[in-house]
Amino acid sequence: MARALHLALRAALLSACAPPTGDAATPEEAARYLEDRAFRRETLEAALWRPDLPYSRSLLSSYGLPDGGWDRLPVQASRTAPFTRADADVLARGEALALDDAREIAVPSAPEVTGDPAGPAREPDPGADPAEATWRALGATVFDRLPMRGDAWLDWLAARPALWNDAGLSVDAVGRVRGLVRFADARGRVRVGLTCAGCHAGDGVPGRGDRRLNLGRARALYAAARGLDATALDAWGPGRVDVTDTDSDDPTAIPDLFHVGTAGWLNHSGVVRVVGRATLAIRFETQFVQGHLMQTRPERRLMWALASYVASLGIEAPPAPAPPPAFTARCAGCHDPARAYGGDLVAAEDLGVDAAVARDPERGTGHYKIPSLRGVSDNAPYLHDGAAPTLDALLAAGHPSGEAIPPAERAALLAFLNAL
Repeated sequence: MARALHLALRAALLSACAPPTGDAATPEEAARYLEDRAFRRETLEAALWRPDLPYSRSLLSSYGLPDGGWDRLPVQASRTAPFTRADADVLARGEALALDDAREIAVPSAPEVTGDPAGPAREPDPGADPAEATWRALGATVFDRLPMRGDAWLDWLAARPALWNDAGLSVDAVGRVRGLVRFADARGRVRVGLTCAGCHAGDGVPGRGDRRLNLGRARALYAAARGLDATALDAWGPGRVDVTDTDSDDPTAIPDLFHVGTAGWLNHSGVVRVVGRATLAIRFETQFVQGHLMQTRPERRLMWALASYVASLGIEAPPAPAPPPAFTARCAGCHDPARAYGGDLVAAEDLGVDAAVARDPERGTGHYKIPSLRGVSDNAPYLHDGAAPTLDALLAAGHPSGEAIPPAERAALLAFLNAL
């Protein structure tokens, strides 16, 4: 119990320095993100609370500069089309993909202008402010249709449908591959791109990390076909991916995007501090640029729309039951009921888990982000590396510190978590 109180105190100290979150935004913030380079730069500088890290230095050397940098890149066209089994047949014949059936993701000139003439992917939320509802509806289209990255291994895999099941790709009844689209890259070549929905729409639920998706296996197959050693890639396993650019191999669980609006930090190590919704938009914008090898940048109104949509995603659940004493004593200090049972950061040294990601030379902060527990029973495996296959296994190991939890307390905790 003393160990649990120590963890709660450490979490409280971090919470005292917690940043504002991205769950609400004003038209003024949207306008400043869209139009004010200095504001974007200031937001990035405030968000990168560890400017000494290589990840931070890379962004600070390229984004929001008075002259040059990524602002000078051409804007990527947003005309895309779904990738289908028929497209795979085209690639298998050695032919080039076409975009004859592609549609533009229409960009409104003002928030109150409703986007795509063919209709957004989802109707605007009637409970939201009209401008906010329009941004969210456009953002849902961006989530489904805008390629956040393109890779040679992805082009290779797309042409080989016999390997799709190994890679955990989901194909619908009419042959569309979820999360894959055709798009024209900066050179005008029609390629295959991966959208947000490719990793974050598990079981068809927008925002849920896909626990079946096996990008390590996909990349290993591509590497092996080129005669390269793919052992480390193949060891990632489903639902995990290494997003760093270091020589170390640090795969982490594909995160859920639920309740991001109430989160104070992004990434498993909390390397990005949320200082408003513009933080989310800048994060998506820089992800896009890096995912397209610094050759093109996205239309910023699409990034604001995506941030608005992602900030709205959450688990709809009935009111939580009264927490048992074990939760109040052992868990609530980190998993705050007022923040969808999420929280801020906890020092890796205080957790009984592998600390490699927290100490990664590129993005490691020495901490791990405390995730939301809403809908936690559906989110196995658990921890940043997916090391705990079930909630019962997690609690049996004495999460968070390794301290043994008496069986009766553990049973009460498990019943409560399953009801969240």
